Amino acid sequence: MKNVRRFFRYDLDMAFCVMSSEDFQILDTQRQAAFDTHFFAQLQHHETKVEELLLALHETSPHSYALFFALNHRLQFWSWMCKHFMLGENPMLLGDFAARLKADREAKRPTFSKESQVAPLILGLYERIDQSIKELLKVIRISSRSRLFLFSPTPRAEFDDKAFLSNLQQMADKAILPAQILCALITQLNFQNQGLNQLKVIYQPYADFQAWPLRKINLSAGGLSYFAEKALAKFTPVDCFLLMDETPLWVVGKTLNRGRVLEHRSEVVVNFELASEHQQSKIHRFIQQKEIADAMQWMQANQA
Repeated sequence: MKNVRRFFRYDLDMAFCVMSSEDFQILDTQRQAAFDTHFFAQLQHHETKVEELLLALHETSPHSYALFFALNHRLQFWSWMCKHFMLGENPMLLGDFAARLKADREAKRPTFSKESQVAPLILGLYERIDQSIKELLKVIRISSRSRLFLFSPTPRAEFDDKAFLSNLQQMADKAILPAQILCALITQLNFQNQGLNQLKVIYQPYADFQAWPLRKINLSAGGLSYFAEKALAKFTPVDCFLLMDETPLWVVGKTLNRGRVLEHRSEVVVNFELASEHQQSKIHRFIQQKEIADAMQWMQANQA
């Protein structure tokens, strides 16, 4: 059923973000400068070291190998998502994402005897990897299929093995293989976590939707208009993010003819392209709620 109020427009205050191709070019330039070939070569070095140590463990202790293989498998899934974000790619749009996600969801939390001294460290590392995976899966979910990755602006601290086991490095220095593997896993985790924190800083001016200010907007299920400091050329492709509830709604569109100029600000007029019925209905419901709230506020003001 078509949205009969598709072209009904309503003036309201809301938090939103409109990204043009120029904005994405700025992001791409900053991202490529931060994550160059040297960064990915260092990451590959850390990954290779883990694989070499795991291979040595497999030959000497197959039982222990299963535990560390499972830890590394989850770490590599997180690492794979991180790498594609750093390359400006949405992991969800890649062909093997579903298979990787399914395999990760089959992972089980390791169990230990109460007497195990290393258990708190391994469980702490497992939980940290689990939290990191969930964080990126949330970014994928709320970013939808857009090119703007809506990272939380909050950086993650380094994983501190000393909070769980005081002498891990000393054991690794004595060539105790499980300790060496744990050190290598933690080193890779912290190296890539540092890069992810840097990526969050790059995206924060656009992606921190909790900090988007309320602005005047004329909105309908078919498009929007607003006043901006910078005008956009006609037919500029844009990605629109409308904060209607806890997460933004993503809609793509193109700018139309330039509108009015008011106090040195230009009116930007956007027509949504191929907006789904779900997107249009969500905008329609949001406008209805605003209409009702404004009407009730007006009635209360006039009854006073």
